[in-house]
Amino acid sequence: MDSSDLQDYHNIYQEEFENRKLKLYNEEPLNFIGKQLNETRKIINNKPEFEKILKTCCLINYVNKEHADYILKHKEIPIPLFTIEQIQALTVEQIQNLTKKQIQALTIEQIKWFIKEQIYWFIENQNFTKEQISWFTQIKIQTLTDWQVNWFTSKKIPQFTNEQIQWFTTNQIQAFTTEQIPHFTEDQIQAFTKEQIQAFTKEQICSFMPIQIGWFIPIQIASFLPLQIQSFTNQQIRALTNEQIYWLIFIQIQTLTPQQISVFTEKQISYFAKEQIPFFNEKQIQTLTETQILSLTIEQITWLTKEQISWFTKKQTQTFTKEQIHWLIYLQIQALTPTQISVFTSKQVLAIAEEQIPYFNKKQIKAFTPTQILTFTTKQISAFIEQQIKEFTPTQITYFNEKQIPWFTDWQIPYFNEKQIQAFTPTQIESFTEEQIKNSPQLLLRKEEIKSFNSKEINKYNLNNETLSSEIKNNSRKL
Repeated sequence: MDSSDLQDYHNIYQEEFENRKLKLYNEEPLNFIGKQLNETRKIINNKPEFEKILKTCCLINYVNKEHADYILKHKEIPIPLFTIEQIQALTVEQIQNLTKKQIQALTIEQIKWFIKEQIYWFIENQNFTKEQISWFTQIKIQTLTDWQVNWFTSKKIPQFTNEQIQWFTTNQIQAFTTEQIPHFTEDQIQAFTKEQIQAFTKEQICSFMPIQIGWFIPIQIASFLPLQIQSFTNQQIRALTNEQIYWLIFIQIQTLTPQQISVFTEKQISYFAKEQIPFFNEKQIQTLTETQILSLTIEQITWLTKEQISWFTKKQTQTFTKEQIHWLIYLQIQALTPTQISVFTSKQVLAIAEEQIPYFNKKQIKAFTPTQILTFTTKQISAFIEQQIKEFTPTQITYFNEKQIPWFTDWQIPYFNEKQIQAFTPTQIESFTEEQIKNSPQLLLRKEEIKSFNSKEINKYNLNNETLSSEIKNNSRKL
């Protein structure tokens, strides 16, 4: 059978249809076609390809809109053979009545033929396959209305390709419900563009599962708007990875609420890059917990600004480790407030390096407590410079014990002023070495003066000194 024979059949069937005037629910013409196909099948030796050609020529071309319901009901014509005119002629009811088998028989071309109004009902049917979803073109996807987007079920959402995800407009992105968002896959999330990410509302942001937050690639994290970052829940904050934290930009960091700051884990705190540290504001700094402060690396500590150093509360200040204190740089030490200095523990005082001692200013020197002064080591005492020695108050002078007095170097002794020398107790004076006395005429005079004291005056000084020592010991226990 050649093409001319097929044309003959085509003409015969066309004439038959026209003569019989096919009407709705009229089985007779369809029965006629069926009989003719059976006869034709015998002629063409049961070859499926010829049967398909005959069906195409004899049926599809002559079935009009009015017969679509009947044809679908009786399954007389295979769905894949529907033409563009027939596809676009399908009504809402017809689409809704399509069986799963019929839906899944639609070809890629037929999917493309659906018009805007049909797409929604096609989606609502929910019987289409993953492959069919992948056939949705950019134009088809972007014609979906908000309420059409809402129809995608949790099973259908993961079936969109990465390319299709990027075709959704920002308005469509905002149409996804909080029930749909948790069903985006890792690949889909990583396909979101900057514009799409920034289109998500506060409520949508909160609906991402913690595991989904961890799927965003670093550059996407940097795309989030400050207010979106501020919407992250505690669980989402804890889900941020090392790389994601590293990619937070300064505006995002400054937007983090104190509550969000407080839920960062110990590891997460250590993930912040040194360049990010200076962007933490006062409220954020004062929210850091003891565990978080302890997790700050030496590199992070050295990048704290002067202002940030001064923002730490008394309780937070006492949390710093010996290593963290030891690595404070010049400007950071000078930024410490007198109140912060006064709450340094004995361990923290001992951690102050001799190279750091000269950086303390006069207000800080005056803030040292009796317990802290008694903690000073030989190297620390010998590191005080002229201006610092002069800033010790007469009261503070009396805090140095007889073991510490000999630690002052010969060049430091001349810097004690008259008021300070007068404040030294008899016990302290006796603790000075001969070499130290030689370097200060005033100190020598003071020693001679004390020699002239009677026993009552000496006892008075010693009694005061013993009372002071007792107070210091009590304070030490409290600290």
